[in-house]
Amino acid sequence: MFIRAYLFTVLIELVLCYLLNHEIGFMKILGADTLVNTFSVPIVWFLLTKLPIDYFTFVVVAEVFAVASEGLLLKTLLPRSLGRSMVTSVAMNITSFSIGVLFPWLFAPIGLSHSVLNSTIHSISLEPLKLPSFNSIVN
Repeated sequence: MFIRAYLFTVLIELVLCYLLNHEIGFMKILGADTLVNTFSVPIVWFLLTKLPIDYFTFVVVAEVFAVASEGLLLKTLLPRSLGRSMVTSVAMNITSFSIGVLFPWLFAPIGLSHSVLNSTIHSISLEPLKLPSFNSIVN
């Protein structure tokens, strides 16, 4: 599941990164996009899912982390200003997040069960879903 989510994220964010920065050249953008996602996606999947926080907070933390880290890395890897890199990162992550909401089975981190995803999709409530806390997993 992780590899599929990683590859879909790279592909989706590559399209956005290229559309916003095509004058740099495809190969440089492919390399930068692959590197930023190789850094951020495993951290979201394998570290942030372990935090004892509710689902809504997890989404906010994960997306803020992804946008900030990927924007800073894009600035380092591509000849772009920090502002342009952050705008690119926001666009990339809004797009991959939106597609993830529409097709959650493509992107769901390991810590999120099918029932949590299913209730997220079909829920009309604005109340956040609860991820299991670290203590409940350990004990």
